[in-house]
Amino acid sequence: MTTFLSYSILILLGIGVLHIVYDFIVLPSVRLRFRYKLFALRDELRMLKIENAEGIDNDAFKYLQESLNIAANILSRFDVYTAYHAEKLFGSKPDLMKRIEKRNEIMKNCQNTKYQELLKKRSHYLIFVFLANSFFLILWTLPFLLGYLFMKKFAFAWKRLNQNVKNLVSVPERESGQLDSLCIG
Repeated sequence: MTTFLSYSILILLGIGVLHIVYDFIVLPSVRLRFRYKLFALRDELRMLKIENAEGIDNDAFKYLQESLNIAANILSRFDVYTAYHAEKLFGSKPDLMKRIEKRNEIMKNCQNTKYQELLKKRSHYLIFVFLANSFFLILWTLPFLLGYLFMKKFAFAWKRLNQNVKNLVSVPERESGQLDSLCIG
């Protein structure tokens, strides 16, 4: 038991050190790289608007440009905590949610294929940053989540087994001969 405890403490200590290295060394460079990618997307969008002014709706251009600027500014806070509070905010302010949906619909309906590619790239970049920012939260909670799911499955199986045992001993006597064929066959 003490060996298990010692190894557990060492493993948790090692994960803690990795977490610190990840949060203070690796993650800032990942964020910076994606910040530059978002700025590059914004520059591509501006060039696209200059070259094809008629092909991109002004509102669609403005909304995507604002979206890229906001994304670049909140990269360090783009994680589970922020997503949770954003969902609470959107739920409490239906008028804000309607405006957001309207903006998203305008961006989605832009017919320019290059514009749509930029929109897709933005989404991919933000999903990657979200996962990178939330990586250790996911890593720390994964064992608990798996344990919870295992216990839930185990509890369901136990309940079912318990019900089957009750059913087994509640079989009418004249039909109990069928149980013998189950045990033999």
